[in-house]
Amino acid sequence: RERVAFYEKRSHFLRGLNQLAHAISSLEMMMQFEQLRGRKFKVVVLTRPDLQYITDMLRNLTWVPKWVSEGHVAHQTDFWVAMPRVLADRFYNFGKVLTCSPAEHFCCRKIDRSESLWEYL
Repeated sequence: RERVAFYEKRSHFLRGLNQLAHAISSLEMMMQFEQLRGRKFKVVVLTRPDLQYITDMLRNLTWVPKWVSEGHVAHQTDFWVAMPRVLADRFYNFGKVLTCSPAEHFCCRKIDRSESLWEYL
């Protein structure tokens, strides 16, 4: 199936931008808390607030803390993403300046769903 650029499917585009705006807002709150506390977190986990996470589902994720502490990113579709703190800064900075539009002929067309947007950042 042919990939469709994220912005070409309006519902995907709007949902993805909404998720991105909430993630940026969450990171800003986290950064404010870190500043008040005087130290930074080592790992950042962003989740979708509209989902309920049950214990049985989380049992299969025991590998995540070690994986993330080694500098990797872990995610499950667009349900949650766990990353080292330093990558959260990158995510925040790129998310604040994300620009891609149909007028840009160099668009990679690889951002075709919310998960792709998060992976790009």
